[in-house]
Amino acid sequence: MAGILEIWEMVTEIIRKVKRLAVSSQEISIIVALISQIASRINLLALRSLRLPEGKAVKVLVL
Repeated sequence: MAGILEIWEMVTEIIRKVKRLAVSSQEISIIVALISQIASRINLLALRSLRLPEGKAVKVLVL
């Protein structure tokens, strides 16, 4: 009976860790999305700040 109890405790601990990992993964995804938005805005600002001769155009590649 002690063996079953030990297995149950290990499974319970694994479940707790997996749930915590899922929460951490969601938080990381939010941070990565925020960094991506900031990078996109910085790139747009950089493009807008380019000074080109009159009549010249800039080709923009959106990734």
